[in-house]
Amino acid sequence: MTEVFKKEVFKNKEEICAAATELFIEKAAESIEARNKFVVCLSGGSTPELMFRMLAKPENAERVNWKKVHFFWGDERMVPPDDPDSNYGMTNDALLKKIDIPSGNIHRIKGELEPKLSAGEYRAELNVFFRHKQPVFDLCFMGMGDDGHTASLFPKTKALKLVRKRAAEVYVSKLKAWRVTLSAPVLNMSRYMLFMVAGRNKAKALKEVWYGELNPRLYPAQLMRAAENEVVWYLDEALGKAV
Repeated sequence: MTEVFKKEVFKNKEEICAAATELFIEKAAESIEARNKFVVCLSGGSTPELMFRMLAKPENAERVNWKKVHFFWGDERMVPPDDPDSNYGMTNDALLKKIDIPSGNIHRIKGELEPKLSAGEYRAELNVFFRHKQPVFDLCFMGMGDDGHTASLFPKTKALKLVRKRAAEVYVSKLKAWRVTLSAPVLNMSRYMLFMVAGRNKAKALKEVWYGELNPRLYPAQLMRAAENEVVWYLDEALGKAV
């Protein structure tokens, strides 16, 4: 692939999250002024968790009009919301229960349901909120695994071929587990997409995603093009030096 990605390299994960916190606050103000709401797609993982905790600090939280913020998730594990593995549960503990946000502004994937039913309900939630039009997130947080997966778009899974379905259940053989994920076309409509990726162990996959031949079946993060919008990668120093 010859496309040049925008990237910023930070000393460590803490600096990545501090920058992402400022970006969230900035984009919230811009979106609320332009469209009277700020619609965000969240990801799971330890890096976003740290960012959520920073965002929940009073000096940061007071800079956001939470009544105009709506949260969606890019994917979810098939576990109850209070399970330690729940992406929603992590966000709730780190951020949601510490801010004054209306419950109706939280659009979670119901991991406690059967996968097919959960995916169906999430598609319905998207349809209602976006009035049956194409979903567009103002800000989309993404991560990437050392196998090149992002959201729950894992290598060699059927979810990579999703076109019309905005969300679907997917079985990940190597994890022996079901997930629900948004499709690549939906994620790619985000106005601003931010990847937060840390760790030298992800260098091989990131090189393939950025510079390798286009092969999203093996490196699903290659699907994240957002061609008409902005995609930025925040990397830690260890990873940045490796790529």
